[in-house]
Amino acid sequence: MVDTAHEGADPLGGAAQDADFDRQEIRLAVVLNGGVSLAVWMSGVTLELHHLAMVRRWNLTAYRPLLELLQSEARVDVIAGTSAGGINGAFLALGLARNRDLTAMRDLWRTEGSLERLLRSPLRKNPPSLLMGDEYFLPTLTGALRQVLASPPPAGAGRPARDAAERPVELILTGTLWEGRTTSFTDDMGIGITEVDHDATFRFAVPPTAPAPSATWPRTRSWTSSRARPGAPPPSPGRSSRTGSR
Repeated sequence: MVDTAHEGADPLGGAAQDADFDRQEIRLAVVLNGGVSLAVWMSGVTLELHHLAMVRRWNLTAYRPLLELLQSEARVDVIAGTSAGGINGAFLALGLARNRDLTAMRDLWRTEGSLERLLRSPLRKNPPSLLMGDEYFLPTLTGALRQVLASPPPAGAGRPARDAAERPVELILTGTLWEGRTTSFTDDMGIGITEVDHDATFRFAVPPTAPAPSATWPRTRSWTSSRARPGAPPPSPGRSSRTGSR
């Protein structure tokens, strides 16, 4: 068996083409569901999927014996998630697309995602929710994503531009529109019908793809669908586009 991590590897971190002719590619599509406490467990699974996909790119020892035995290379190229699963999916997509380490994601849930930090004070009058969203967790989450983006890739990792071209990643996040999206149409009997949809879909792709035709929705109040419960953070303002790629 050829050790393609050392023999025939190019200086940018990818194996030479003649050393990979007998390898199969295992392509994974990951779906991460929502769940407040489940997010901590899912973040560990997300981190291991990242390690699996980066074995050859970063010359990692974890999962290498298994992939060598199977003469395979693993890729995660489609990620979908909602609520806490969407947060973990966003970290995974960022790490894969930009060649970044996901330690900040692990630390986010371990140190900042506890109920002790998220719960509002019981002495607060008329709280909008039990958990603190925009005033605490949103800036904390933003800081963790920026920390991942700012962290340098490991020595010997391939160029991000090359990796983006050869290893495309698509991220799909779902949410719920607070005010909804109104659509009017006429049925076969000529009767006007108005429907209100509350679903929202956000798509991100690397390399970027041309956005599908769609109208840009007005500013709405939205929150991820599985957090529509009393113990969830309050709705957060956001601008959404149903099928636009970003």
